[in-house]
Amino acid sequence: MRSMKLTAVLLLLALLLSLVPAAAAEDEEQTPIWKRETEITPDIRLTETVFLNPSRQAEHYISYAPGGVARPVLAYGDSILDKQVFPEAAALTQDRVLAGINGDYFVMATGMPLGIVLHDGELISSDAGNAAFGFLEDGSAILGMPGLTMELSGEGVRCPVAGLNKNYKDGTFCLYTAAWGDHPPLSGDFLCVELTQEEGQELTIGGEIACTVRSLCDAEEAAKPEEGVLLLCFAGAEEVRQAAGMDTLEIGMQLTLSIRAGDERFARCREALGCLYPLVMEGEVLPGLDEIDKNKAPRTAIGICEDGTVILYTVDGRQSGYAIGLTLAQVAQRLKELGCVEAGALDGGASTVLACQLPGEETPGIQNAPSLGWLRDTSQFLLLTAPAAPAGQLRTVGVYCEEAVLLAGSSCRLRCGGCDEAGAPIELSDPVWSADVGTVDDSGVYTAPAEACEAVVRALCLDASGVLSIPVIAEPERISLYREDSDKELRQLRVLPGSTTELTARAFWHQMKVCCADELFQWSVEGEIGSIDETGSFTAAQKAASGYISVQCGEAVCRVQAAVTDSVICAEDFEEAESGFAPGLQWAQETNRDKVKFGSSSLRLDYDLAEGSAELPMEAYPTELGEHAGFWLLSDGSGNKVYSVHENVTLLLGTLEHKGWIHFTVDTGLAGRIKSLRIIGSGKGTLWLDQLILFSDEEPDMESPVIRLEAEDGYLSAQVWDRAEGILPAEKLKLTVDGEPCLFAYDDRSGFLTAILPDSTHSLRACLTAADRSGNYNSASLLLTAPYAQPFPDMTGHWAQPYVEHLHSLGVLAGRLAEDGSTYFDPNSKVTRAEFAVMLCRWLKVDTSAYESAVSFADEASIPPWARDSVQAAATLKLIQGAATDQGLVFMPQEALTRAQAAVILGRTMPGGRMASDLPWPDAGDIPEWARTYVSELAFMGVMSGDGERFDPNGPLTRAQAAKLLSELT
Repeated sequence: MRSMKLTAVLLLLALLLSLVPAAAAEDEEQTPIWKRETEITPDIRLTETVFLNPSRQAEHYISYAPGGVARPVLAYGDSILDKQVFPEAAALTQDRVLAGINGDYFVMATGMPLGIVLHDGELISSDAGNAAFGFLEDGSAILGMPGLTMELSGEGVRCPVAGLNKNYKDGTFCLYTAAWGDHPPLSGDFLCVELTQEEGQELTIGGEIACTVRSLCDAEEAAKPEEGVLLLCFAGAEEVRQAAGMDTLEIGMQLTLSIRAGDERFARCREALGCLYPLVMEGEVLPGLDEIDKNKAPRTAIGICEDGTVILYTVDGRQSGYAIGLTLAQVAQRLKELGCVEAGALDGGASTVLACQLPGEETPGIQNAPSLGWLRDTSQFLLLTAPAAPAGQLRTVGVYCEEAVLLAGSSCRLRCGGCDEAGAPIELSDPVWSADVGTVDDSGVYTAPAEACEAVVRALCLDASGVLSIPVIAEPERISLYREDSDKELRQLRVLPGSTTELTARAFWHQMKVCCADELFQWSVEGEIGSIDETGSFTAAQKAASGYISVQCGEAVCRVQAAVTDSVICAEDFEEAESGFAPGLQWAQETNRDKVKFGSSSLRLDYDLAEGSAELPMEAYPTELGEHAGFWLLSDGSGNKVYSVHENVTLLLGTLEHKGWIHFTVDTGLAGRIKSLRIIGSGKGTLWLDQLILFSDEEPDMESPVIRLEAEDGYLSAQVWDRAEGILPAEKLKLTVDGEPCLFAYDDRSGFLTAILPDSTHSLRACLTAADRSGNYNSASLLLTAPYAQPFPDMTGHWAQPYVEHLHSLGVLAGRLAEDGSTYFDPNSKVTRAEFAVMLCRWLKVDTSAYESAVSFADEASIPPWARDSVQAAATLKLIQGAATDQGLVFMPQEALTRAQAAVILGRTMPGGRMASDLPWPDAGDIPEWARTYVSELAFMGVMSGDGERFDPNGPLTRAQAAKLLSELT
């Protein structure tokens, strides 16, 4: 029966491919150099194999016998357009996930699977003429052409439905349900018919459902389908619509939707997913596969053996030195070698993933090596599940070693885990260990013999036992160097002078990790870079130098370039950015502090993705040093994607889903330097780019330098230190007294700074700022009080007295003349927006006459004459902004300035790059979103602290509070 059903597939492919001769395997039958099998449950087994001729291949596959505990289940998100990674898909089911692979090919832009989606007997998406794998109630699999036909019929209506939850095709009738998850892709002159299903009915293959016309509308009026509603859509010739009887439809009319399969076996399936490319039929590799895709790549496939065993197959690829991948023809040949009589390809490339729950583990782990180095969001997954139930009797024991291969004479620690026949983990205790060669102690430490061999170790637990074969080799093929606390291979090492770095070496055999005793590695250095001991502890020299660190085991040697230097270099801070343009993109310097993350400027990127993409060239940026590149991007929340383009690879950095600053990090040690940034998507918008740095640490430095500042008897001293860079150079420090530069002495070996303060008859504010190469910025200040004639009688003993006296001496603050002839400060009075503009410009020493009429306010006539120049200057400098009203932009000079507004205005005067503080006040939720960043920065500095209980962001700023803020920021 199966043979007859599949004849149609063979004929169809033969016609499409013009009977191209079957592709012979490019290489002779491969012999594995390493193979491991792990029983997951009695009916599920994981096989891992490494081949070497002529290039390295790494395959992983699950074989399962239908009729056992495993139940195949198709997993997808809230809709068929959702994409997720495997752990997210596994969490969609309440059952225990024993194993799984990625599913059908899908449209990358939308997530729509190309073929059929059938879940729990319900048809979610039609087959679009593609082949499919189906899974029956007992878990057995079929491969064929579903050949679905759908028809909507009723009195005078006979409407053929071309697709269910598929992209619309011109001139056809298509159905959409809530499973589509979005508004159907309709535009133009569409007829849309809303149909309600009878409650409790499902769309099943071979079944019918009754439905009722709820409404007739066009594309503009059509709503996103909801549960229990079908949306029938059509745009095409009038005669086609009339022939289907659409002109006779009326609200309330009863219709019937029927779904039939050309291959009736699919009517009995509980799960089904598309298969774009059948590979093997009736035991033979299909012809012409190299005409479809002859590239070697990661692949995913399903094979069905003569006895019904199902193989979920993956092979890794596109990873130099690890795995090159296979062509479709080679995958077909390999599945035939594994005994498959039917097989087909699923999505491959970066989508390829295979996971399984090993005995004793709680969740399934990824077994293969995805080609991107991380998991890609994928449309759907095929899972093997078992009911989640308490663990029963021990059935399977798995024995594990962290490394795949053991060096002769070395030791490794083994572990074991157990599960019952349904895969539920069971904790094991006190296993009895044994080995055929070498020795293993009671704690599971195995020591290999002095010569190469194939060792077998066993763990006996109760009445069950597990076995592990461990290849023992004479010496490794390759050695790699790592930091002790990192899994990233070192291509080069950059360290600070005098620092100590703990290094470790790892040995490999045919790209598999070798367990090797530490004492078998010999360490050495070349050049005046420092010294290294027998454990790999490297102590750098006290001055800049370059050389090499080498480690050797047997004949294998690893030699890595090492440099004693700074660990961070700023490649571009955009403080002097030049304008430019490229197709779809213009860029220019941005000085609006709200759009700057570090320093005083960023790079503004105005894009128009009419052609689908735009690219910012970065050819001029430095290429030396650094294993990573990092930069900040102010996202516009457009949903567009950002990529980094390198010499040989393009990497997806992320999707601009939310508004705000996002930090992106690129591993340039693997990908090479960034040639350009690419934006892909649609629409127009603006992004801001800031602070491109190159760094060698695992994580970018996001901590501000530490400053300890003291003053006594006319002398100032300070200690400055940075977490990533240690001692900062003198040019990264700035000392001012009341805003004027002050000379200082600095020891760049200790980070100790000293200065002689100027003589003064009034208080002084000394401020020391420090910035590291990552752009992080910090400042510390001291108010050095001195005897000063109290100008305001109402300030004696007030907590703000020193701040008011200080700013009055600088001419920043003035009082108010009262009727009694005295001048009062009125510390508790509210500060108006006009008053604060004047205070701010005096504090910044702005020449206000240079900004006359630069900004126009609709309420300019209400601005007091004494404040107009200052308001114009502050607005032009983008420190104070007005409010948009129906009358235009207004300044509202007499309104009280709120504390949140003051934080924003003062924050805009500071360079970007300060660390932010948590907001500890119970009313922190009242702080407007536009002010939160500036409030948190000022809170970190200790400038704004509230009253200890509340911050009161929308409360008025008092004159005393304004004095404190301005004085402490001097």
